[in-house]
Parts: sequence; C-alpha cells; structure tokens
Amino acid sequence: MKKHRNTLALFIAAGMFFTASCSALATDIYLVYSGKDKGVSKELKKALPSDLKVKSYNVDLLAMADYSGKQKAIAKLSRAKLVVLIKEKPKEVLGEAKFPAVIEVDGSKGDVDAIVAKLKES
Repeated sequence: MKKHRNTLALFIAAGMFFTASCSALATDIYLVYSGKDKGVSKELKKALPSDLKVKSYNVDLLAMADYSGKQKAIAKLSRAKLVVLIKEKPKEVLGEAKFPAVIEVDGSKGDVDAIVAKLKES
C-alpha cells in the first residue's frame, strides 16, 4: 500500500511540475489576422516589447477546417493572455468564440499602446 502512495505522490508532483512549466511557456499575445493583413500583423509584432511572447495566426486557414479544426484553433488561441483581432475578418470567422482577454485593432499607430494596456489589465 505504501508503494502505491509513493507512486501516486510521484505522479502528482510530476503533474504539478508539468502544469507549472507549461504555464510559464504560455503565449502572451496571439495576433489573429486575415492573409491580406499579414503586413499589419508583422508591424505590430515588431513594435511590441521584445520581452513578450507573441505568436501570429492566419484565420484564413480556418476556411477549409471542419468544426473540430475550428474548435482546436479556438482552444489554442484561448491559452494566450491576450488575443488581438486585426481588422474585421478574424471576428467574422471566429464568430462568438470566447477568449479570456480580447482586443480588436485596425492597424493604426495607437494599437501597440492599446495592446500593452489591455495586457496589463489582464
């Protein structure tokens, strides 16, 4: 019985370590864009502070995806601290998806300040 408790304790400790290390590797910001707005996404990514972990996602990839593919993409985006929707197309494609923190931008000069402020709020 003691051997089983030790094994269980080891699995619990490993699970806690894995969860902590995964959350430390989490993406801070996902920039979600349509293919025609890739340039805006790249400009925003360059302008954001380098200490943030920023990833991009082309929402046009979901045009061919089935329901489960769309749900997987939404789950992936939901792990970020902040989801930035660039212009209107991502909002149309993702529909009513719920994210912990989301901001919509149009590619103007004040977007970076708005993104950083929203990230500090969340």
